[in-house]
This record gives sequence, C-alpha cells and structure tokens, in this order.
Amino acid sequence: MSDPNNDGPSNPGATPQPAAPPTNGSGTAAAPNGAAGPVTPRPTVEPTVAVRRERYMVASRKLPGVQPMAADVIASTLTNMGGVTIIKRVAPRGFGALSAGPSGTSTEIVVAEMEPGQGAALRASAPPHVIVERDSLLRHADDLGLADFNNAMTMMPGIGIDIPLRVVGAGGKPLPKATVYVYGMGFPAQGVTNDKGEVTVTLFGGTIETVQAIYAKPAADHWDRMFMRPQLQSGGINTLQLHPLSDMFNGFPQAAMTGWGQRLMKLDQIDPSFTGQGVKIGIVDSGCDNTHPQLTHVTHGIDLTNNADKASWIKDTMSHGTHCAGIITGALGRSGIRGFAPGAEVHALKVFPGGRFSDLIDALDQCIDRQLDIVNLSLGSSESSELVAQKLIEVRQHGVACIVAAGNTSGPVQFPGTQPSVLTVAAIGQLNQYLPDSYHAQTVQQNLVAGEMFSAKFTCFGPQVAVAGPGVAIVSTVPGGGYAAPGSPDRADAMRAPQPRLPASWTELPESLTGESIGHRCKAFANARDAGMTAAEAILSNFVLGDVERRPNSNQFEKPVLASFRFDCSRSSTVMRRSHGAPDSPEIVFRWRGQ
Repeated sequence: MSDPNNDGPSNPGATPQPAAPPTNGSGTAAAPNGAAGPVTPRPTVEPTVAVRRERYMVASRKLPGVQPMAADVIASTLTNMGGVTIIKRVAPRGFGALSAGPSGTSTEIVVAEMEPGQGAALRASAPPHVIVERDSLLRHADDLGLADFNNAMTMMPGIGIDIPLRVVGAGGKPLPKATVYVYGMGFPAQGVTNDKGEVTVTLFGGTIETVQAIYAKPAADHWDRMFMRPQLQSGGINTLQLHPLSDMFNGFPQAAMTGWGQRLMKLDQIDPSFTGQGVKIGIVDSGCDNTHPQLTHVTHGIDLTNNADKASWIKDTMSHGTHCAGIITGALGRSGIRGFAPGAEVHALKVFPGGRFSDLIDALDQCIDRQLDIVNLSLGSSESSELVAQKLIEVRQHGVACIVAAGNTSGPVQFPGTQPSVLTVAAIGQLNQYLPDSYHAQTVQQNLVAGEMFSAKFTCFGPQVAVAGPGVAIVSTVPGGGYAAPGSPDRADAMRAPQPRLPASWTELPESLTGESIGHRCKAFANARDAGMTAAEAILSNFVLGDVERRPNSNQFEKPVLASFRFDCSRSSTVMRRSHGAPDSPEIVFRWRGQ
C-alpha cells in the first residue's frame, strides 16, 4: 500500500526520484544531522533586453474569382492569435477631382505588432488572397554616410578619448546646434554643440592622431565644412571655423539670391506672374516650420507620426521638410530665396522621424483626399512593398503626380523610385557653386563631369531614373528662420516637383533645346553607352534634363509642365522617347545607327 505522505509516483515501475533535502521547519534547507546551517538563497537573473517586436501590414489581395477578406475578419483573426497587438488600421479614402474611377486596388490595411518568429510564420502560412509584409521603416533622404574611409566601420577595442570642439562662424561667433562628426579608425562619433558652440565627442579605437576627418554641419546660415587630417590638441578645445553663406552670395540673406539650380532650370527667365497659383502640392517629409518668414503661407498639414495630429506638423526636427518647402514655395520678396511655385497651396504631410510603409500609404491617401496635383517624396527603402506599389498606382489614377528621389546610396534605384507609376529623379551638381572644403566637394564623380556639370557621387542609378535635377549645394529655408545648403543629396526631386507652366505662346525652343541639339546629346549618350557607362551614368553625363513636346500636326514645340526622357539603348542603336501619363500622347523619337 502506498504511503499517503509520499509525493513520488505510485507506479511501482516508475524510476525512484531522489528525496527532497530535509528542512529545519522554516522552509530553508537544514544542515546534516539536523544542525542549523547557512541559508543558500536561490540565484536570480535580472531581466535582459528582449528582442524587439516587429510591425506587419496585413490586407486582402484581390484575385479573380476570390472573395476579398474583410478587414474586420483580418483584425479578428490577428487578435485571436495571441501575442499580437493591433496598432492601427489604414482605410482608403474617396475619389480625387481628377480620378479616372475606381482603381480596383484599394483595400483597408491592418497594422499589427508581433514577435519576429510569429510574423515569419504568419507570412509563410498566409493564403494567396492575403498580403502579409513587414511595415518597414522608411529611409529618409538625409540618412547618408558622410565620408568613405577604409577603416570607418572597423570594430576597435580600447578606451575612448574625449575631443573637445568649438564651432564658430564669422568673428568667432559660437554656432549652437551644429552637428559634428569625427572619423577615426573605428566607428565615427558625433555630437551637437551647445549654446556656446561647444561639444565633446568621445572617439574609440585609436589616439587623437588617428582622426582622419571632422565634418561640421551648421544649423543655419553657414556652409558645412570637412576638415581632412586635422591637427588636434588633446589639452584644450579645438576650434572649427565655418564660413557664412554670404561668402559666396554677396549680402545674403538680406539680399535676395537665385541659386544655380534655379538658373539652370530657367526660373530666372520666367515671368514673375507664373507663381503656381491654383496648384496643390504635397511634401511627404519631416514637416515644415511655417514660422519661417518665407513659409508663413504654408497652412495645411498633418503629422502622421503623431496620430494624425493637425498641429505638430510644424515641428520639423530634421530640417529637411522645411528645406524642401523653401525650394518649392519660398515666398517672393527682396530677401532670401525664391521658390519655384510661391503661389501654390502646399500641404506638409509629416512621416519623419520614424516613418514606415503604413505611414507612407496614409500620406498617399491624404494626397487623394486633399485632391493634390503633385507630391514630393524624398524617401526610399531597400525593401519593397506590394501595398505601397498598389497605392502609388491608385494615386496616379486619381490625377496625382508622384515625384520620387532615386536614392542616395550610390547603388541601384531604391523603392519606390523603382515603380513605373512615379517620376524618379537623380541628382546632379555644378562645379564652383560651393566652397572647396565643404562636403559638397566630396560629391563630385570625377569620371562623370561634363563642362561644369557632374553626376553626384551619392545618387542612385538605373533604368528607372527618368530625369536628373539639381541636388548639390542647394540653399533653402531651415527651421528657426535661417537658410542652409545641407550636405545631403535629395533636393533634386524637390527642384523637379513644382515646375510652373510656361505661357502657351512659348512655341519655339531656345537653341539649347532644339531637336538638332538634342540629337547631338543623344549621339553623345550612345557614345557613352559604347564606352561602357550604365544608362543612368550616360543620361547624367549628357544632362538631358527636360523634354520637348510636338504640337499635333505641327513642327513647333512647347515645353510641358512635367516631362521626362526614357531611353531604349543598345550598342547598335538608341531611341529617345518622351514619357507621359496619357497613353495616347504624342511622342518624339530620335533614332540613329551606332558606328
């Protein structure tokens, strides 16, 4: 008969378990022979950093003969899985004024957060009529490695060294909020100056003599500067002197200036009455500081990173959205800059910092809902999204032109610039339009220089690039009321976005855009291709920046609002044709046989 006090198994065939150690009556282990002994506490482990949960977008994929799954069913299914948190739902909006009708692609998206393994299993098990994809973070156009040093990403052990720095402008005036990057033998270090213009940067992996470069990026009104192989002192503060923008633009910003990119695109030759009035432009970016004197007329916006707040979009912590807004719509005046479309109605759709694919979809829906004409997208991703691609098609069908940066990774065009539903813009620069020790000088691609123009080293390339625009050393507005020419590569798309319409009477092309001269450029393009250049490199090196449109039944030409060249290239022949949204629009094709 079994002992009722025995907690072991009653099965006679079971393996006997070792007896529990005797206790002293207090629940603690007793010493042998019943003697009291020291209490041995049970070891504890402090909580460690857990694996970050990931966000996924889940939606119905429309397939012929298959009933789409309702968003409520998707949300309920995810909730019942356990361990899944519904973050938000992104519902499509109504038709725009220029809509061609239902796109057939609109679907409500459920954004959910879950463990990475759970998300991978969900993607693997999803049926064909359900889309499951990561809600990836967007790469902002300012996310750029500023220098390319052989050892910049080497892991270097050792004790960090503190490098005290002071950033000053003209007359030794301290420059607060300047970002300083220090490049040594290991990872680069960075910091932001205080009100005295001072910052101490801690660098690991080497001595102060191993510092290869220092890059100082001011908040406003000064040129950035690269200090190569700086001679630093370890016993005191090292002063970094920056030059005001007025060193190149006399009297700026009190006196107005027209930038090199605006002159290249003939803005200075357009009648001042062409202000873009009546055009509605969206800027999907980091917001817009409309307290800037030249941006007070920007009154429409939304912050999609803050629960669609209608006030916080004016807080631009990254400066980029405000900079693009100045390029596009800077107000006319006797000082500062002039935007391409100062009379346009601009909408700031904030998705940075922290924007994801779902925020981009929400912003594109806003473009439809607000009946915008053009939207500027200075963003990209190394990942692609079927849901974003569908939304871009829908936006185009609603009459919204999407102008997208090609990217700044010096590689293939990034998503969504790869999509045929957008106009993808690469960046070019012009020599001698910046100080020689600024970061802009580092962007020159020496083998892609023609005359004074060059293809920027950072710009992405590929057959998806439709046009190139000014994207180096572009002076524009920044938060706080100042101006800057940031060392970042994505201003070309903003330069292309607003293009005011020219008078209907302008029917003759200037000499630089005659069919003959375009033919010469195309021949140069073919030669560049034969020399081994990629299509994008050849396009950029020959600076085909616009398009011409033939009037029906006429040999006269006019310049359209937005247009581009597309190339179909081979070693034996090259065809240049215009790319336009309307399928029945006329096109001009230049053909010749290769040598």
